[in-house]
Amino acid sequence: GGSCGLIAWSLLDQYLFADIALIQASLCARDIPSGNFIERQVGSLLPQDQDLVMVRMNGTSILHLLNNALEYAVEGNSPSAYPYTAGLRYNVNTTATGAANRISSVESMSASKRWIPFVESDLFSVITTKDLAAGQETGYKDLGPVNARATGLGTRQALLDYVAEWKVLYVPPIDLYSIQGYIS
Repeated sequence: GGSCGLIAWSLLDQYLFADIALIQASLCARDIPSGNFIERQVGSLLPQDQDLVMVRMNGTSILHLLNNALEYAVEGNSPSAYPYTAGLRYNVNTTATGAANRISSVESMSASKRWIPFVESDLFSVITTKDLAAGQETGYKDLGPVNARATGLGTRQALLDYVAEWKVLYVPPIDLYSIQGYIS
């Protein structure tokens, strides 16, 4: 999960107009090895370079999408569909009755970089992969088709730019993880 969290945060960091980054676990092939990160490692971490797009979604649609993706990952026995976000954090209860009740205590990151209660009626700019936005990934059918705007950025380039900017890679601190609590 640490590498997926880092990748999600790198996308959010490199695309400044986004409020939330959304990826699925299958995007992240493996953990990031300790030590110096070199450019050729990007291919082993992100085996498929995917185009990034921006979509506008209200909070209700985001929660519906996350709940459905989570249900597919857990109930459909497809961990590769597991959702990871940056700029959004929440608790997960896989034992809750009904898919719509599995995510709770949702918070979004404000422009001042503080966690605030998530407002379902608000509109959010979400950076995600073109395939997720088109609803082409299993567990994310509810997302597509949407009016997605190309960013001109790919997942690999976003990570490389992030590395160049920050020089050192760290697993994000726990308070930045999308999943803050987990009951199974």
